[in-house]
Amino acid sequence: MIQIIRSRISSDAGVQGVFRNMERETVMRTKWITKVYAMGKTDVRALRGIDLTVERGKMITIVGASGSGKSTLMNIIGCLDYPTSSTYFLDAVHVEGLSRNRLDDEPLGNLDTKTSVEVLSLFQELYDQGMTIPMITHEADVADCTERITELRDGKIILDKHIKNRRSAKPELYAELQISA
Repeated sequence: MIQIIRSRISSDAGVQGVFRNMERETVMRTKWITKVYAMGKTDVRALRGIDLTVERGKMITIVGASGSGKSTLMNIIGCLDYPTSSTYFLDAVHVEGLSRNRLDDEPLGNLDTKTSVEVLSLFQELYDQGMTIPMITHEADVADCTERITELRDGKIILDKHIKNRRSAKPELYAELQISA
């Protein structure tokens, strides 16, 4: 139901290609991410040039129907897979230059409604304390709890909007706890 990505990558003197002009407040920047899977004689283009910037301390949800490229993008920005082509920086580190042993987290997924609301409430608390929270989901009600929604279709970004008054998960959680008590 909810899939969350979180990566911790610290600067490494041996890593080449640090994007020197990146603003200090940018935690993640992709430029023209593509992913092509070879399926026999056919190439399947899962991602078709994704440009995405996430500032430090922001909460963003990436949404889209099945087959839109969400999981592929999640795996790439979560450093679980490599793009076919791209430029990708995470905390000013050029990710393509990292080895797999630098990645430490996997996404969470397929949570029941109560657990989803509990996790979402926790993420909202962390966000309110200044932590950057990127999420990937099918659920519109989850996306409404963040400050930015980016929608994918056919491997491309078709919508990138900021939410002025995000929905809080806490009232939903409290209502759920009272019903089950």
